[in-house]
Amino acid sequence: MIFCYISNPSDWQLLRNMRVVNSISAGNRYVYFAGEGILRYDKLFQKYEVPVSRDALPLDIKLIQQDIYTGEVWFTTPKGLGKYTPTFENYKFTDMNNIAGVCSLGVSDRYIYLRNGNKYIKVDKFSGSSDVTDSVPKQINWEPKNSPQEYSWLAPWYTMDKSLNRYPVVCSEVDEQFLWVGTSGDGIYKYSAAGFNLLEHCLYGFPSGRIMSLFKTGDTLWFGALSEIGNYVIGQGTFSSYLFSNTINLLNSEITAMAFNDKYMWFGSQTGLSQFNKSRNIWYNFVEASDVLSLAVKGDELWIGTNSGLLKLTNGYMGTVIKNVCVNDVVVCSTMVWIATDRGVFSLNDTGWVQFNDPDKIMSHGVYSLLFDEYGKWFGAKQGLLVYKKDNSWDRFNYPTVLPGERIMCLGTDENTLYVGTDRGVGVFNKNSKSWNRYDEKNSYINGVVYSVVVDKGYVYFGTDNGIVKLKR
Repeated sequence: MIFCYISNPSDWQLLRNMRVVNSISAGNRYVYFAGEGILRYDKLFQKYEVPVSRDALPLDIKLIQQDIYTGEVWFTTPKGLGKYTPTFENYKFTDMNNIAGVCSLGVSDRYIYLRNGNKYIKVDKFSGSSDVTDSVPKQINWEPKNSPQEYSWLAPWYTMDKSLNRYPVVCSEVDEQFLWVGTSGDGIYKYSAAGFNLLEHCLYGFPSGRIMSLFKTGDTLWFGALSEIGNYVIGQGTFSSYLFSNTINLLNSEITAMAFNDKYMWFGSQTGLSQFNKSRNIWYNFVEASDVLSLAVKGDELWIGTNSGLLKLTNGYMGTVIKNVCVNDVVVCSTMVWIATDRGVFSLNDTGWVQFNDPDKIMSHGVYSLLFDEYGKWFGAKQGLLVYKKDNSWDRFNYPTVLPGERIMCLGTDENTLYVGTDRGVGVFNKNSKSWNRYDEKNSYINGVVYSVVVDKGYVYFGTDNGIVKLKR
């Protein structure tokens, strides 16, 4: 007998702010944390990870409890009761009208109990039926099991960051090794269960949701958010963030574009371009490059697309290439430079700038993104997606026929698949079968504009208003 597992293409993770922890459940292998989604700690490999799901898990989880009888994970939200099955990486959710006011979650061999004052809601694990009861069996595992106030040495029961902001300590749980403490904004604290000395402070995720730019270098994914930049180490699942006020010397807190090479890191924003010299650990700012929209690096040259033209930075010298045109994207090929503008697409060759247009002149109304691969030249336009194929023919893909949104904000690709970020979700095009899938708020974490995309070996990362959304390829 041969067993096989067929992966569903819609496997989602939301790498959003998990610094607000509402509930903790510690088991033999995993510790689960509930907040804006679910986070868990793997005791065996000693790392934090976001559980994968076929569908988008809820973001407002209040209580969480591991089922010692089945290995499943139960959780509550303001709308109902959910069950996550780690083995199959899926979950089921039941809407419940009487869920408001539930303060404890209990698990027995047959039932789930929700405590609401002096009443209990009893839910059958297998049939899903529920009723109200006044009493429960004694052998029930309850969450939360304790409160931070039971540990007097944690007083005054709040934490404080470097900016003197206070975050209440809201939940705690002890297992055979550690005492886990969750806060409302300052992440997770892990103490030794023996001496109660602090072992680790985990700030997982990032405070603001909107991710305007993504850039991958090596095993590190860099992100630019509304109030900070940071990186996510792929494989380790660790985050680092850098606030502008006290860590780095950037001109603006909203990073719209990034580019790296062996010598420098460049961060573009509304107020200019910031350059970091890796070897000398020095920052330098270029205020003449305002309203940066895109960056492309080739060798020692940096091409800068702005809201008012195209600039080029060479050996520290900033020069203007084009004025009075909005340059949304730049692609530097071996012999040519391509730009996507609000007036169309242009390429620079030995004779100067030449406009490249489709037969219906759709691109002349505005193009936001460019991508060139073996399939052809892809153009993310204001009015849909176009491709100029290798056989010199054109294809156009429109909203709402195959795309979730009309404006194409970003493009990413691998050997067989094109990922199209729009103003209303993501379209996924299979280059071999010529078929489409679409993801929006109905079947994924993606809700609204997709600003950036990075395609990695096993996953695709999308920068959205909800944070970084991770799709299993």
